[in-house]
Amino acid sequence: MIIREATEEDFDAVARVWKESWISVGISNAIDDAVTVADLRARIPDRIAGGWSLFVAECEGRIDAMLAIECALNHLDQIFVAPSAQGRRIGSALLAHARTLMPEEIWLKTAANNTRAREWYEREGFVLEKVEYNPKFLRDDAYYRWRAFFQPALC
Repeated sequence: MIIREATEEDFDAVARVWKESWISVGISNAIDDAVTVADLRARIPDRIAGGWSLFVAECEGRIDAMLAIECALNHLDQIFVAPSAQGRRIGSALLAHARTLMPEEIWLKTAANNTRAREWYEREGFVLEKVEYNPKFLRDDAYYRWRAFFQPALC
């Protein structure tokens, strides 16, 4: 597996992974269902122009996962692994990559009813800060934060 910055040639695959992974969670509502792969593909250049750093996990020439972060804000905005690639620790590798780029702190939000993601973030050391209603998507979002733990010098 190679983690690398996404190129424009990757955007179709990124949008496909994004949509397929979200569907696999099984919590979509009518608003989510209305968003197409083409809609997601169209968002990518605008999100990059707005501050996203976009990375992909490539395995045997295939894009199996995506990671979108905003380093200046310590924000992990999107992390998705294709359903066919789940369970191979690709998400953990992407999260480790995010931690190298944002080593002190990371915050994120996920759908509050996405228990699989929430349990994973908590196993990865993220702490729930709040749950808040998101009127755009008609659901509650759970906000998480991870902070690095630095051992004080023993001098």
